[in-house]
Amino acid sequence: MKKLIFVLIFLIILPVLTSTAITPQIILSHFQVTIRVTEGQTGPIMAEMPVRVLVKSDLKDWSVHYHATPLRNEKGETISPSQLLIQTPYTRNFESLDIPRMVGKGSFTGAKTEEIGNIMIGFNSTGFEKPGIYEGQIVSPDGGPTMFLKVIIQPMPVEFERPFIGHKPKPKKSYITVNPDKLRFLITGPGDFPADNPVNITVIGKSDFVVKIHITPLVGEKGTIPPNRIYVNMGNGNYYSLDKPVIVLTGKEKNIGKKERVSTQLYFKLKATSEDKAGEYKGEIIVTYEPDMEEGGDLF
Repeated sequence: MKKLIFVLIFLIILPVLTSTAITPQIILSHFQVTIRVTEGQTGPIMAEMPVRVLVKSDLKDWSVHYHATPLRNEKGETISPSQLLIQTPYTRNFESLDIPRMVGKGSFTGAKTEEIGNIMIGFNSTGFEKPGIYEGQIVSPDGGPTMFLKVIIQPMPVEFERPFIGHKPKPKKSYITVNPDKLRFLITGPGDFPADNPVNITVIGKSDFVVKIHITPLVGEKGTIPPNRIYVNMGNGNYYSLDKPVIVLTGKEKNIGKKERVSTQLYFKLKATSEDKAGEYKGEIIVTYEPDMEEGGDLF
């Protein structure tokens, strides 16, 4: 059993980094962006949390764009900017950072600071990148503050053998990865709020399996949030309440003796009410890996 811990915080991240070199003044919630990947993992992987962007401008018309430099590890191996992704209020889903992408545009804001929105940074993994820490920058040709991007590719985890009971075939090695292993919701009032990032679950194994998740109550100093207000979406647009176990991934053995890799990306949301008190609430999402009993899977 693998546990995925996430934290619910009823707070708004305060801006900590500004660019004063030009007008407009661009303000970022944070400047360090980290993406964690498991060796061999493929497809888009999102950063641990989005970047909140605000602006204060005396210009009549302005726009801000960002693009990425190549990422390099200590061995000189690189990740191309074309593999780095950004989603902003002005992009169509995720677009590559090999050319400048618009983050915001507008006019006068006066003395007040206005929010542009959140931007999400991602990495489109081919699965062939070598383990290591790759570092680079996300820069603005319009003078906005620089973001520092770090992609951490972790070595493939050590395999484990599932024990069997009775007269069963020789145990087959399998393993499961969950990335990232933390979730956070930023809540500003009643309504539905998505988690800061999706969660990638990957299973590599030789036998039929089912991956299920469920959640414990979120407990804070001023109350409790029940599991029936946390939902998961497997990318099909349908959200399922986590007050009972939900199947999020299945695998079938197709080739005897050959390992199969199966992945899914999970999206979470929380329904907040006016009765929820401000504060920090913590709970656990329990991720379980089981044989597919309906197909005659082996017992743990």
